[in-house]
Amino acid sequence: MNISSIVISTKPENIDKVIEELKGLENEGVDYHFHDDLGRIIVTIEAPSVSEEVAMLKKIETIKYVISADMSYAYSEDELEREKSKIGNNDEKILNSLDDENEEIVYYGSVHNHIDKKE
Repeated sequence: MNISSIVISTKPENIDKVIEELKGLENEGVDYHFHDDLGRIIVTIEAPSVSEEVAMLKKIETIKYVISADMSYAYSEDELEREKSKIGNNDEKILNSLDDENEEIVYYGSVHNHIDKKE
């Protein structure tokens, strides 16, 4: 699964029209979240693959009145699993930390410092 946040720009007078079009894409993995008075709209895209995610971004770019649509953040579950498999057995604490949904991660400039400070 892949999830990305998209920042869309339009003219303020066209916000409602663009949002209406975006809400029409809900069945295709697009979720509208927020907009401001300057014409910025925030949506997320959920797709099974990166290529499908990019295809949806391109579809959003073609919506009438959209000036730009830029990917702001991307999460790929498959990529996380690939990277976790590269971490050696010596770093088992890191892997456990990544899998713990209740873990609060504070960045100290090093993953090792994070783990050492918790002990």
